[in-house]
Amino acid sequence: MRQTDKQSSSKADGRHLEEEEEEEEEEERKRCFGSNRGGRHRFGRRRGSLGGAAWVGLRDGRTRQDGDGAAHVKRLVTLSVPWGSSVQEMLTFASGNTLDVPFVDPSLIRNEQRSSEGNLWLLPTPKVFGNTTLAVSQRHNRTYSTKNVTQFLNDIGFADGVEPYRARIRPLGEVLPESGVPVTCLVGTGVDTVESLMFGDEGFDAGPVNVVYGDDDGTVNLASLMGPIKAWSDSPAQVLEVVELPKVSHMGILKDKSAVDQILRILDSINLNATTTTYHQSYK
Repeated sequence: MRQTDKQSSSKADGRHLEEEEEEEEEEERKRCFGSNRGGRHRFGRRRGSLGGAAWVGLRDGRTRQDGDGAAHVKRLVTLSVPWGSSVQEMLTFASGNTLDVPFVDPSLIRNEQRSSEGNLWLLPTPKVFGNTTLAVSQRHNRTYSTKNVTQFLNDIGFADGVEPYRARIRPLGEVLPESGVPVTCLVGTGVDTVESLMFGDEGFDAGPVNVVYGDDDGTVNLASLMGPIKAWSDSPAQVLEVVELPKVSHMGILKDKSAVDQILRILDSINLNATTTTYHQSYK
């Protein structure tokens, strides 16, 4: 009988502990994402790098289908999103990119990098880079911008990439749809980033003979990181906040304290039902 009482008491204590944990989890969820209104949760969404751009495209497609817009998302927070992709990706396709791994010949990994269609999605887009010269080939006596990427792909010997780029990727790169929800972009600046490439008479296999760098996030160009400012400037309904984080790299933003502080600030503002107007601010 005593054994049974002990077992019952233990089970009751266990249920009580589970209930307390569930209550704590619910309170934490409310603190981070806001309360349930009208039986429907509205969350703050955080997206990093390519995932942010992909989310906007996906959300835009779903909105056209069901008109549900911002029903479940109160604010989108993006980290280092390449809204217009990156010039560095042209180096990846032309010569291979070791991503700073030492003692590796970039030409040995180039074919593998070309085989990833996800890399095609990261080639610079017309909406952001326009007619800006991004690469030069002395051997071909030709300059490359977003207007002749298919020519670039042919010249580097990657004809297999032409049709996927032409049919699927370029059309999406010609527009930058509004998100339909307020957006905060956290971007790193002040880190050397490839802005343009020059390839010599030896061709693309030999790698660039000259590289011009800009002060961006080390991977994505500032023009791309700041893409929404220009693309959505004529859209008064689109709330946009851009926060610059000096000396923070593309990957470093994931563990940077100032970035974490900004995310917490945004979550607090959501819980306080704060209304954010469009502004462009730099935090040091």
